[in-house]
Amino acid sequence: MPFVGTPYWAMSAEVKARTQRKISEGRLRGNNPNWKGDLVGYAGLHDWVKDHIGNKPLLCERCNTKRALDLANKSGTYLRDLNDWWWLCRRCHMELDGRLKNLEHDKTGWLQKCKYCDKEFWTIPYRWNQGWGRFCSKRCSNKYHGLPRKRQVRNSALSQVW
Repeated sequence: MPFVGTPYWAMSAEVKARTQRKISEGRLRGNNPNWKGDLVGYAGLHDWVKDHIGNKPLLCERCNTKRALDLANKSGTYLRDLNDWWWLCRRCHMELDGRLKNLEHDKTGWLQKCKYCDKEFWTIPYRWNQGWGRFCSKRCSNKYHGLPRKRQVRNSALSQVW
């Protein structure tokens, strides 16, 4: 069978670029076997919107502060509608999603009483699970467990000799 056309390695750079462009254009959107349409995932849709929405503003579109901005969906439907997206600072984004309320903890649950001196103090829950957070200080912990305090050498006979 005779060879038809010019081999790819023998083409000029201009012809190669034109060929690559035609191949790429032929695989856009629905013609691409990996195109998912409206069944796209969360990260894929955010990437698509970032590519098509235009420049990122400097200020939050809700509170007009200059902070790090996230791309947020207005309606929660996550469709390929560019009018349904806006740039929000992380605080506004979390407030609108209801995630900020979940992060606010009830501080009364973290206010503890020292087992030795009954003094109230704030503790962190993960420290409570590690065995910490039951005493307001190391000193109270040592007294409770009957451990001696570390002795400090003050004006001992050896220090006066040297």
